[in-house]
Amino acid sequence: MTHLETELKDIQRELLLGMNRARNAVVLAGEALLEQSNKKAERARSMALEIEVFRVILEDKCLTAFSQHQLVARDARFVAFVLSSLTDLERSGDYAAHIAEDAVVARGHLDLLHQLFTRLTAMLERLGLALERSDAGLALAVAAEDTHVDELIEMVSAKVISGFHSVPLETGLASLRVLRSAQRIGDHLENIAERLAFAITGSR
Repeated sequence: MTHLETELKDIQRELLLGMNRARNAVVLAGEALLEQSNKKAERARSMALEIEVFRVILEDKCLTAFSQHQLVARDARFVAFVLSSLTDLERSGDYAAHIAEDAVVARGHLDLLHQLFTRLTAMLERLGLALERSDAGLALAVAAEDTHVDELIEMVSAKVISGFHSVPLETGLASLRVLRSAQRIGDHLENIAERLAFAITGSR
């Protein structure tokens, strides 16, 4: 294995670790919400901070790869994909932290919220598999999954709004903020999935 191949494998491994951190942040935020757990909310916020540190380190490795090597098209697409995806991963962690901040205030619709966070978690897990396997089809399937996330969010949002009269205003607003943050996580994961497919195939 050449020095460049070793570097690219290291970048891939680091990105997979970053995806796993984002997954853990989303899982913890969802559990904090469903269980009304301050402890898990704090862990989700801590995980988001870890993702910020990870982004800086991996960004530096990508820039080093660009500066020290004449990358062929596929390798250049891969490194560009990693660089452009770092912000999406970091923002996903930030939105998980936002959910954690509202976790002990938001209430209700636990079954649907459980489905929502299960879908987001599955998107991150399948993204990792698509990256490991260089599977553009799986990446595009992950991107398509965001449509189902949006549908769930619309459903829960309608229920939250229709029930505003029966809960404290703070609770209703916190629930809507949670849903907005979850929607943005889905959007960021869709971005990563679409870029991954392009990095693999070179075709949009």
